[in-house]
Amino acid sequence: MRCRVCFFLITNFQREFIMGHSFITYAVVDDRAPEALCKMLEADGFRLIRIPCFPLLSEPVCGHPDMVIFPLGNTVFCHRDYFPIASKALSPLVGAGYSLRTVDDPVSSYYPEEAQLDLLTVGKFLFANPKSAARLLLTEGEKAGFTRVSVRQGYTRCSVCRVSDDAIITADRGIARAAEAHGLSCLLIRPGHILLPGVSYGLIGGTGGLYRDTVWFSGDLSAHPDGEAIAGFCAAHGKKVRYPAGKPLLDIGSIFFL
Repeated sequence: MRCRVCFFLITNFQREFIMGHSFITYAVVDDRAPEALCKMLEADGFRLIRIPCFPLLSEPVCGHPDMVIFPLGNTVFCHRDYFPIASKALSPLVGAGYSLRTVDDPVSSYYPEEAQLDLLTVGKFLFANPKSAARLLLTEGEKAGFTRVSVRQGYTRCSVCRVSDDAIITADRGIARAAEAHGLSCLLIRPGHILLPGVSYGLIGGTGGLYRDTVWFSGDLSAHPDGEAIAGFCAAHGKKVRYPAGKPLLDIGSIFFL
């Protein structure tokens, strides 16, 4: 027991006082994420983990973090066929105390198989479509104490920008209704106005991620007709917004801060 306690302390101590943060924080992004955003993240002290594409998924989303990994506590899940491809890129997380675990469900470049890791945790809730989500993730989420909220949208994480443990932004009316029914505050925005090369448009959850008191976006919120409402909603919940000014708002598959 003493050895385990010592290891925990050393691991967390190693994560402290790096590049101006109280601990090392990794920003996990698609290897194709725009350089302007990546430079901003690095300038703010985050260590980038650029993850490679998973060729079994469709090309527009094959490197999206919210499609190829699912963090839950100190475990990061990925598909068994993606592990050999991404294990080197994800190895810094192992050094930071995370474990990597694989999901074995069949995967393909078509829905619903490609969306099996696209679940969302907000506060004590786990939002997912049980028909598309990997069974292992649903089970482990419930073991971790999350209350499952079933929704029809299989691209759940892609569809939601988490602002706090009790506030979200989405263009999906079904998710919005479910969130509000469970006591969460929700800003419902217009769909579209987010770029995702290869498809008609991207989703708001894929444009960034939440770190402490800041919601990061991949591009300028003024590119979205609800940009002012998005910034105002974040401010109302005590959050700042950060993004590369003048750059297009892109669906990059989220930023995971770990």
